[in-house]
Amino acid sequence: VYLSHKARGERRLRPGQRVALTGRLRRALWLRHPGGFDEAAFLRQYGAAVVFHARAAEILDARIPWRWRPWAAGEAAHRSMHEYFLRRFPQDRAGVIEGLLLGYGGTLPPADARAAQDAGVVHMLTPSGDKITGLLALTYLLCAGLGFGPAVRGTAGALAGAAFLLVGGLEPSYTRAYAMGLAAQAALVLDRRSGAFQGLLLAALATLIVDPRSLFSAGFLLTYLAMLGIVLALPRWRAPAHWPAPARWAAEAGIICFVVQVMVWQAFACLFGAASLGGLVTNPILVPASAPIMAVSALAWAASFAPLPFVEPLLAWAAGSGAGFFLAVFRKIASLPGCVLPLAPMGAAAICAYYLAALAVLVLPRRR
Repeated sequence: VYLSHKARGERRLRPGQRVALTGRLRRALWLRHPGGFDEAAFLRQYGAAVVFHARAAEILDARIPWRWRPWAAGEAAHRSMHEYFLRRFPQDRAGVIEGLLLGYGGTLPPADARAAQDAGVVHMLTPSGDKITGLLALTYLLCAGLGFGPAVRGTAGALAGAAFLLVGGLEPSYTRAYAMGLAAQAALVLDRRSGAFQGLLLAALATLIVDPRSLFSAGFLLTYLAMLGIVLALPRWRAPAHWPAPARWAAEAGIICFVVQVMVWQAFACLFGAASLGGLVTNPILVPASAPIMAVSALAWAASFAPLPFVEPLLAWAAGSGAGFFLAVFRKIASLPGCVLPLAPMGAAAICAYYLAALAVLVLPRRR
């Protein structure tokens, strides 16, 4: 169902409600010419056979069953943030903030959305595991600072991550990060050795049990390819210990960006027909900058409900300035020649050879 943003009653819709939709039903469009959009194949991944364009939505029963109330609360929170950001910031900055915080970049102007893709930062403005990973780490540190033990830390992290899933949705990258975080916390509480590789496999298995179709989605493919490369490379590709801490952090951030680019290279070729070389420059700059932007943006939204009038403007100014910096960097990188490299998809045998070679390079420092 494609629901018009101008549809009557659209703002009041919540998960679990019964609605009557008025509009037009049609068959999905197939690929008419090379390079076009094969809507039928795209929708088939999600089990959809026909398309309904809804002009109006009438709520038949506003009562929400108890089992749907957590999802309805998450939807209400997401809509509240969306409306606050659009009201408080220019459209381009609101799109960046909502993309960083909630993984939804639909309000970003089309030119900026294209520039973000060319600059290699679109993964930060769409559902990505670092959002939940950062939330779990922050919750863990706060609980540790308050003197709580592993069991309380793990429970608090699980609740915080679950709340984010209700607001952001069950995207494969979110569920992967959440399941890996739960596995690590469970190992800590049970005094068992935890391994990131085992956590990755458990997360993939849990995701596919709940939704087997996600195996064929772009989000599942990209998040698990990138994370597999990071899990294999990080224990081996380390900056020298005698380097100053800032130099080590910068070097390891660059290593992670390089590994991710290597792992998703062929996925980008198959899905988008291009890969961004600019991401090797933008990601080491903007990935560390994204965390404080997300934090002050969330605090600014929360402060809009508080009675203190001077707190919200200060936080909103900080969030808007951070979003402006984010926009300026990726716009500049996207405008440089050679930022985007066109890629032709390989055949199955060539893809297998590519990933065998890539994985061999990632494990090479431990060749003995």
